[in-house]
Amino acid sequence: SPWTRVGVSAAHLYASGAARAPRSVQARSAALGSNGRLTPAGADPSVATGPAGVRPLAAPSPVQATLTSALDNHLAPIGGLTTSNEASLTTEPADSTVAVGPDQVVQIANLAMRITDRAGGNILDVGVPILFNVATPFFDRSPRVIYDGLHGRFVATETTWDCLINSFTGDTAQFGHGFVDLAVSRTTDPTGIWDLYFWSYTDLVPDGPSIGTSTDKLAISNNLARMTHGGSANDGSCADPSSLAAYGADFQIANWTDAMAHKSISLPGSEFAAHDSNVNGPTILGARFALQSPATTSTLFSIGRAVAADVPNNVMVDDAMVTSFAGTTAQTVSVSGFWDLTLDAIVAPFATPPAPHQPGAPATIVNGVDGYPQDAIWRAGKLSWAATYPCTPSGDSTTRDCVRVSQVNTTTAAAEPTIGQDFLLARNGYDTYMPGLGVSGSGILDIIYSQSNTTGTNFPGLFEQYQRPSDTANHASPVFTLHTGSGTYPGSEWGAYVGMGQDPQIADAVWQGGAYSIGANYWATTVSQLGMTTGTTYVPITPTRIVDSRDGSGESGLAGKFHASLARTFPVANLPGIPAQAVAVTGNVTVTRQNAAGFVAVTPTAQNNPTSSTLNFPLGDTRANNVTIPLSSTGSLSMTYKAGAGKTTDLLFDVTGYFLPDDSSATYHPVGSFRLLNSVSGIGQPGGTPAKFVAATPQTFLVGDGVTIPVSATAITGNLTVTNQKKAGFLAITPDPTSAPPASNLNFPLGDNRANGFTAPLNGAKQLSIVYMAAAGATTDVIVDVTGYYAPGLTGLHFYPLNPGRVLDSRAGAADSGLAGVFTSSSPRTLPATDHWGIPAGALALTGNLTVVNQSTRGYAAITLAPEPNPATSTLNFPLGDIRANGVTVPLSVSGTMALVFKGTIGAAHTNLILDVSGYFQ
Repeated sequence: SPWTRVGVSAAHLYASGAARAPRSVQARSAALGSNGRLTPAGADPSVATGPAGVRPLAAPSPVQATLTSALDNHLAPIGGLTTSNEASLTTEPADSTVAVGPDQVVQIANLAMRITDRAGGNILDVGVPILFNVATPFFDRSPRVIYDGLHGRFVATETTWDCLINSFTGDTAQFGHGFVDLAVSRTTDPTGIWDLYFWSYTDLVPDGPSIGTSTDKLAISNNLARMTHGGSANDGSCADPSSLAAYGADFQIANWTDAMAHKSISLPGSEFAAHDSNVNGPTILGARFALQSPATTSTLFSIGRAVAADVPNNVMVDDAMVTSFAGTTAQTVSVSGFWDLTLDAIVAPFATPPAPHQPGAPATIVNGVDGYPQDAIWRAGKLSWAATYPCTPSGDSTTRDCVRVSQVNTTTAAAEPTIGQDFLLARNGYDTYMPGLGVSGSGILDIIYSQSNTTGTNFPGLFEQYQRPSDTANHASPVFTLHTGSGTYPGSEWGAYVGMGQDPQIADAVWQGGAYSIGANYWATTVSQLGMTTGTTYVPITPTRIVDSRDGSGESGLAGKFHASLARTFPVANLPGIPAQAVAVTGNVTVTRQNAAGFVAVTPTAQNNPTSSTLNFPLGDTRANNVTIPLSSTGSLSMTYKAGAGKTTDLLFDVTGYFLPDDSSATYHPVGSFRLLNSVSGIGQPGGTPAKFVAATPQTFLVGDGVTIPVSATAITGNLTVTNQKKAGFLAITPDPTSAPPASNLNFPLGDNRANGFTAPLNGAKQLSIVYMAAAGATTDVIVDVTGYYAPGLTGLHFYPLNPGRVLDSRAGAADSGLAGVFTSSSPRTLPATDHWGIPAGALALTGNLTVVNQSTRGYAAITLAPEPNPATSTLNFPLGDIRANGVTVPLSVSGTMALVFKGTIGAAHTNLILDVSGYFQ
């Protein structure tokens, strides 16, 4: 069995599952086949509730949200699935979910699946039964899809069933079998291979599966119901919701390590049931595992609705039940906490809403909604979920459908959550129902929903509201229309869920694919991005030390060693010299006193397991690298040291400038890389005469000369290289000459040609100074290559920060790289950059981090506009056997490409290159 049960009572009769062979997604056939969707469970099951009991406290009721003045944040739609993509134009409901990866958007609606690029092009339509390899005698429904940013995988699930008995030796089924299917993509490309798994149940049918993620766990919840008839004919009717008896929620938990290894035989896991006929306990349905995007903790959380009473323990119908799961998935997962938040006066109970109204006939969508929790999300210590809820909107006198958003604070896996907020989105005279919930990387809480009433043309349409991290609890934006309905919905079901997807690259963005009514042809969906990256302008500053963990002397006050795999967060915005409005910064991160080789990742939010790196280093080397990085929604950054367990290091972080989300400051002008200074040959020095740098003696250079760099320039970007140094030390770039620089740009030992990118401010005379800090009398040579400049005004490019993402990894087996295979010496290669990882067409420059690994000889790498086998400048210098990185700000060609070349010291030399992108200019 690929999903192993542990600790399950004998009352549970589940058959073993088996792994399916992997298969590749292909375009769907013209017809999806006859195994269309059956109507899912909607209304509350008919179950006995038992005596009411006595509650010592009452949880506060949700309150109608107060509206803010936030602006509309949705972009133009890129299309969406409709009933024309289904087996029948009368297929219902839509039950749409959307997942977004680096390059593609995946939507599943009912039994159709569509893959597009981020602009809505390159459409690939795939039938869900084809994806899951479902054919006669099986039936399927309730598919969902998500993207897991930490592991770089799409994950899909659905439920399947048959109405067969005696179908194999030892079959004990009286009515049929139910199945939960799982599909995991092998890469971030959903058009490639997916590994398929399933597990089965006897005389039970699952419904409404949801996917949960953590750093080490991949989990599926579903709601089980008992079959009460069937077995005589395999017509699918044994899973007709009207004939089913409620049973309870079921949770399956597996290990991400196994899924990433493409195991098709053994995928160890754990199973937990929220119903046990042998003990007193509540029966829970509508269970939803919480997504983490990206995952930052190993703990899983779930939210469910109690639908039957546990009298001895005073648990009531409709209570909000939260469960946490901890431990590894090597047969040791355990329930860390199980809380009735309603009984404990934390969260008011769920409730069954009325059927939504609409103009025309039928006047209501009779099974349009239910009162179960919809999408659940865990992020930064907060568990959020949404549901349709009965309420009387402000100014109204009638009970209507309202959207309820609940959020609780979680501290540990074993501590009961506390209330954060609990609010309603409602409108006088309207039904507001079937919400979808998403949280962006920057913490924006987005809610989409349907809305309609009986008058005029207020057919079921799609609407949005959102809450920013800075908003007060129980506040939300005004209502924004995503799509109006165009006709009376003729069906009886509107949906059981709508799933939204966090954008892995654009910090403020989530994607949605909600439905609206189109009359006789039932429904259509519209897929669009909610939230966007704002164009920013740049303000250079004198380098300011924000972090120095050696003694806490940085402006943030952060002190003490960094421990391996433990992210630490520190403030940046609103510190001296950096305004509260800053959304991104340029700077320099330095490692020192490490007791093991490893790497450091600088990220907007805390990530114990970062998916990109900023600075790679061996043992005993004080090393620096520059960054251009977005700040979190609270103006902070995080740094993580990755090395062996128990290892420690000190880190320093200096800021050299910041970006503001407006047009008040400088825009960027990329230039073809040129050499400003080379003290070996005398380029850039008086009279062209070579002049070495002497320790503690700064040299000053005119940069804004009105020729290549205009006199209006306030800062430049480029690459600083040291060579021929007589002593270990560091180089510092400052606006004015100084022999006591406040920060360093490039640290180096003896005998190592080393480079580091920079963004450096110019002084009022359009100059900058460079000083070599080492033992008295020491000398060195310095090389400076310039890649662009900042200048006031709007004639240049705005900067758009992105979450760091890997666009190139040429190592064998690396997934989703823009180029594959080793780089050979003097053989340039062109890398497409735009239309990938959130970089749009039209971008003209980018920021990121270039890393070398597996080099067969010492040498250097260069990024150029066009392929150059013998470039005039270098980007990254390295010896043999050193994984080394350098932050870059480089121009792109008009077609959105860049060229990379490796220069080795022998003809047959080769290496691998890695490029992580943190933003673009447009």
